[in-house]
Amino acid sequence: IDWEPLKSRWQQLYEALAKFYEENGHSVVPVKYPEDQSLSLWVQKQRRDYKTGTLSEENEAQLRRIDFVFDLYDAAFARGLEKLKMFQRENGNCRVPRSHPDQELVSFVKQQRRRYRRMLNGESSSMTDEWKRKLEKLGFEWKIRSDQWTENYEKLRSYRHEHGNCNVPSDNEHQSLYQFVSKQRMQYKRLQNGETNSLTPECIEKLESLSFVWNTNGARWMERYGELMRFQQENGHCNVPDKYSANTKLGSWVRNQRVQYRNLQSKKKSRMTPSRIALLEKIGFQWSVRKPAKQQ
Repeated sequence: IDWEPLKSRWQQLYEALAKFYEENGHSVVPVKYPEDQSLSLWVQKQRRDYKTGTLSEENEAQLRRIDFVFDLYDAAFARGLEKLKMFQRENGNCRVPRSHPDQELVSFVKQQRRRYRRMLNGESSSMTDEWKRKLEKLGFEWKIRSDQWTENYEKLRSYRHEHGNCNVPSDNEHQSLYQFVSKQRMQYKRLQNGETNSLTPECIEKLESLSFVWNTNGARWMERYGELMRFQQENGHCNVPDKYSANTKLGSWVRNQRVQYRNLQSKKKSRMTPSRIALLEKIGFQWSVRKPAKQQ
């Protein structure tokens, strides 16, 4: 006669779990385990008993010998955290892009932010203070501009590393990234005009860390101005011929500066500014040049 049938049944199922552990390398029996559903139900009961404090110390010790997972949330978090640590070591941050090949890691970081938001809103959440500390120790960001913005930012950073600047062309190969940088400039212009925009100080700081040029027209003007300074140093004047074979763009640019200056003087629409006038006059730029008379 078995005087302790419950204890015997517990031991029987424990041995079944130990066998499962030997065959699979872990003791996480699926909730729906067709080979032995009674084992799955028993495993779930052990977790409930542990949580409520009704699991005996003897039974707990036996379960720990086969690496029993008492809290599935903790196990999943630990696995995800290890992957995130590896990503952080390789990339210097925890901003996992949506296109990352390890979609389990992508889901993990999204889930942590979702849990954190629920906790802040006073809603039911499995986020704990311990998890929060471990994530923040890695430099995990709870609020980011958006996954899509971060993904495009990382692409722009790669582009700058390869090309030395953030002036993305509008060709087919870079169309998506070109649209992204154009949108950032448009949002920055709206910000400067005091209009509603989606650009945050954090985004501005990140873009400017890449030497991002907000006004491409201004950048191109300064590039041509530098070319004119070199011409002046070599020739002693700024009168670049219209058809200057060594730099055809510079000749056209110089002619356009005079046109813009005349427009400004006539109170017409002009891109000429006082600061540009000062820079040009500093190197002896002449606003009016008499064309040589045609030979008879």
